[in-house]
Amino acid sequence: MKIAIYISNHGFGHATRMVALSEEFISVGIFCYLITDRPDFLFKHLNPQFFEKREVSIDFGLFQKNWIYPDLEKTEEKLIKLWQTKDSIIEKEVSFLREKSIDLVIGDIPPLAFAAAKLSRIKSIAISNFDWHFMYRTMLHKNDLINKILEDILEYYSYADLAIRLPFSDEKSMNVFSEIESFGLLAKKSKKARSQLLQEFNIPKTHKIVLLSFGGETGNLININKLLEVKNITILTKYTHKNHPNIRYIPDSYNYSFLINNSDVIISKMGYSTLAEVVQSGNFLIYSDREKFSEDIILKKGLRNYSNSLYIPHQQLAKTNWEKIFETLNIKQNYESKFVNQNKKIAIECIKFFFKNKKNKKVIIDMGTNNVLTLWGEKKGDKIISCHRVAETSALGKGMENRILTSEGLNKTKKILKKHVEFSIAFSDDIIITGSSCSREAKNISIISDYLRKEFNLDLWILSEFEEAKFAGFASIIEFPELPKILTFDIGGGSIDFCIIKNKKIVQTKSIPIGLRKLETEFNNDYSEIEKKISSALDFLSKLEMENYIVIGIGGAVCNLSATKCKLKRYIPQKVHKSKLSIEDIKKMEFLFRNSSQQDIERLMPFDKARAELILFGIIIIKEILHKTRKNFFLVNERGLQYGVFSSETCNL
Repeated sequence: MKIAIYISNHGFGHATRMVALSEEFISVGIFCYLITDRPDFLFKHLNPQFFEKREVSIDFGLFQKNWIYPDLEKTEEKLIKLWQTKDSIIEKEVSFLREKSIDLVIGDIPPLAFAAAKLSRIKSIAISNFDWHFMYRTMLHKNDLINKILEDILEYYSYADLAIRLPFSDEKSMNVFSEIESFGLLAKKSKKARSQLLQEFNIPKTHKIVLLSFGGETGNLININKLLEVKNITILTKYTHKNHPNIRYIPDSYNYSFLINNSDVIISKMGYSTLAEVVQSGNFLIYSDREKFSEDIILKKGLRNYSNSLYIPHQQLAKTNWEKIFETLNIKQNYESKFVNQNKKIAIECIKFFFKNKKNKKVIIDMGTNNVLTLWGEKKGDKIISCHRVAETSALGKGMENRILTSEGLNKTKKILKKHVEFSIAFSDDIIITGSSCSREAKNISIISDYLRKEFNLDLWILSEFEEAKFAGFASIIEFPELPKILTFDIGGGSIDFCIIKNKKIVQTKSIPIGLRKLETEFNNDYSEIEKKISSALDFLSKLEMENYIVIGIGGAVCNLSATKCKLKRYIPQKVHKSKLSIEDIKKMEFLFRNSSQQDIERLMPFDKARAELILFGIIIIKEILHKTRKNFFLVNERGLQYGVFSSETCNL
């Protein structure tokens, strides 16, 4: 699935909350294009395999003289110039949306994005606490040109299929949308601990941390000398280089969410991003308003529900007696905020809304020995349409000894399953979770099955050896209907499963209890012993009559080798599916990987670095399969066991 997220280029707040939303989508493999000209440091931590920034600006918001005063004259001038080019901007965005096969558009909250989505026949969702129609109509001087622009903006916003209203909003600030749903906070969350902040900035443990945050604008209305009269505080700021033992200067591009989450007092101007991050953390907020900013009216109204705060008008900041303020402040430690972060809930709602009208939907989650694979599919006639797919390395079977799974493998797998099931429920309530070799063998697999039943009322279907091979065979029957004779092999973490197919009928299956994780556990990197083990285990292939048979490979190792041959920097299923790999290709990659360090292999496989430690085992297995079957090539079926399970459920195979 691909989502285009258009971000208003006014300040940083729209960008930071859309980054928080993108993180949720990316966590389950949904690809996000972020369309904005905001600086790169805001996006640098996003996974490049599921994210791309497109340096395009299709709005600007409001110009400001400084953090207090808007420049309405310049805003009007710029808005008129922008609108003179709006048709060409929309046309370019339509081309982009079609070229990239975008599924869903999310806007926060450029009007032209919704016009482009409408013309591209793509659903769109608006997310904000206000819209630019509200801001412009309440702040700009009216004339014929501005009135016409306001009419256009009103029309473009009407194209949004859904609007998600965030806190610090009211009925006036987003009244242009027909379908509105209200949610909690959408905001960045910090994962660092306060102890790291104390260490990084060399702050005494006995000091209260005071953060000055004015959104990149100068904070010179704060009399920092008066603030320094407060005892036992350390001030974090980027507004002065004053040499004082109680001042720490914040470097450019520093993570403000970390600072906000771990400071005792935040002194800030109004603005959704900072306020949202403060109130979700429960820290004390001293805030000031801006002059004639319509948004500040609704922000101030929302903060009435946050008692761990103090309002100081901007006119009084310079003469504030900070020592007296801090003496009388009732700073509540561990304040229980009524404002709750709902990043994941909002992301799930977007998915639920987008797919709500699709029929015959089913989710197949395959919990393998090494990976959790999730498929959201829709049956149309005899075809299975893939709505979304993702694979995530769980390493469930890593280190398994005496048929006991490790706590590390179990906990990581439960964490992966939790987020994939939570998002999958938004797609369909028809969810099948399968377990394979590792699940069959592990004595303590009940830890996973009990968790799924208790948490989600879902059963774990542990496939037999026959079922595992059969479903991989079904997948190849569907994808290669023109081939009368097929031998499939599916390399997993715990087994290699074979299936012989004649005229679309499965005539024989065989499962070999050797997989990539098992080889790693038993032999580490002793490739000589691994080759002997595999050669012996695959002897049965030499006895098969393989004339006129086409060999088809399935599984992560097979697909990753195809992607490596294609020199893909990002995994593209369409490039891999039905591709051809020769014995020469396999030998070349074996030579390449055997003579590469682990880091070099990860660079060769940037689309799936987690598999780098096992890829040579896969190469050895594939090479031996081709040798034993006397074949010099095989075809890649990128659609494996999950499609077989889906087809057996819906196509009566």
